[in-house]
Amino acid sequence: MLVVLKYDNLQMTYICKMALQIRSNIAREVYKHYSQQLSHVYPEPEASSIIRLIFEELLGIKPHMFIGDNTLRISESEILKIHFAFKSVYNLRPVQYVLGKSWFYGLEIKVGDGVLIPRSETEELVDWVIKDHQLNHHNLSILDACSGSGCIAVSLAVNLPDACLMAIDISEVAEKYTLENADAYQQAIRFSRINILDDEEINLLGTFDIVVSNPPYVCEEEKLLMRPNVLNFEPHLALFVPDDDALMFYMQIVKIPARIYYFEINEGKGELLRTLFEGMGFTTEIRQDIHGKDRMMKLSRR
Repeated sequence: MLVVLKYDNLQMTYICKMALQIRSNIAREVYKHYSQQLSHVYPEPEASSIIRLIFEELLGIKPHMFIGDNTLRISESEILKIHFAFKSVYNLRPVQYVLGKSWFYGLEIKVGDGVLIPRSETEELVDWVIKDHQLNHHNLSILDACSGSGCIAVSLAVNLPDACLMAIDISEVAEKYTLENADAYQQAIRFSRINILDDEEINLLGTFDIVVSNPPYVCEEEKLLMRPNVLNFEPHLALFVPDDDALMFYMQIVKIPARIYYFEINEGKGELLRTLFEGMGFTTEIRQDIHGKDRMMKLSRR
């Protein structure tokens, strides 16, 4: 395979090695090659899913276009696109960061270093809020606390169009992504960069009908259970809490006056949270995620 593009010597050495490994530019064979290579570091189904996503996003080629078809070929420059994306994900960089986007509740959400990649469990939390309020959301004031990429705030704004959305986070990167994602869907979401652990700052926020949050809730001791593609790349600020103060964000967030709170929670802390909040006068409801784990909690003031 002849690659007629200009790169420095180090890049060319690597590219030539890659070219020797790929014996064909038939799309099906290239896809098979990279799926097999990635299965060395990811389980096979996940490896195939990642390569499929790279093909679709970088080349606009879906598997049904080449499975069983030996005629669809891709160019050398297209193979290079695939290869450099593959190189990143092979080193365990999340494919969402490589592509600069993720998908959440039917929306394309921009993501990058410094913001948490949206999860399906958080989609379930958002779905709970939407279904509870889809018939009565006129002038509903909603706060997304610890917004990260803004996936919660943006999806709520899109699906509850008469609601008034505000998002807060301590991170400048989170501010950037939240506002970019809001602009992409033409949603007027207010953002305030504050430290939610600072009482003086949260006292300036005012009152809301609803507060929704996916705060940091993974205990430090749970790091050993986490996969390296999460632990080595996603922001620890958005993930971890001290083992001896694991509920600190929930305790702060309920200081923000609201009628209803919706939280994503640590699967092992549901009953403890229920006991604490019911002792504070709240009515609580816990829901399990699709995997059968306690993952969401709703608080209502009595």
